[in-house]
Amino acid sequence: VVTLRRLVAEAEWALAQRNGRRECATPPAGASIDPPPLDADLDESPARQMCALETDARRSSAVSFAAPHSVVSLFWTAIGAFTNDAEPRWVGLARLLTHVRLEWERSPRHRDPIFAREHWRCAVPGCSMRRNLNDHHIRFRSRAGNNDLTNRVAICAAHHLHGIHRGLIRATGTAPDAILWELGVGRDGTALLRLLGDRYLDDADAA
Repeated sequence: VVTLRRLVAEAEWALAQRNGRRECATPPAGASIDPPPLDADLDESPARQMCALETDARRSSAVSFAAPHSVVSLFWTAIGAFTNDAEPRWVGLARLLTHVRLEWERSPRHRDPIFAREHWRCAVPGCSMRRNLNDHHIRFRSRAGNNDLTNRVAICAAHHLHGIHRGLIRATGTAPDAILWELGVGRDGTALLRLLGDRYLDDADAA
């Protein structure tokens, strides 16, 4: 699963590969292009100016997807809104994707410093969720916890609601590097795993 912005970047990267922009040599017709690694930098603006684009009106492509009928209908309606008369639908699709990307880039960024500090990932050890992040107070506000940055940490909604608030996960200490994580807390209060930050604690550490 990738974001729309990443999908657009990967599509542009694939087109650059197909048109031989890197080495000025077009791959054989029909040659497949493996997707780039998720951590790859896809900014090839200098390279794109090195070679002329190949144009061939005879070539065509198709985009297909599966979804509920209502979603498909809505998608085609959106494409139609961006397609002029006598234009192929792929032109409207390209305009739609450009519009969505520009709207996404124009929207204000989330300014919560906790999310930025945690690199937009859930801080619970072993979790790397980037979506549905919550700004969690290590010492609950209902227990006189303050809003200091050292008392707040980014946690995904699943670990926040089903872990912390159901007593299966405990977090104590100070953020960001001195949080004591206790995972898999049982009814007797003992935890299956204890970590200080990202470091596992054993019985000697506990003593």
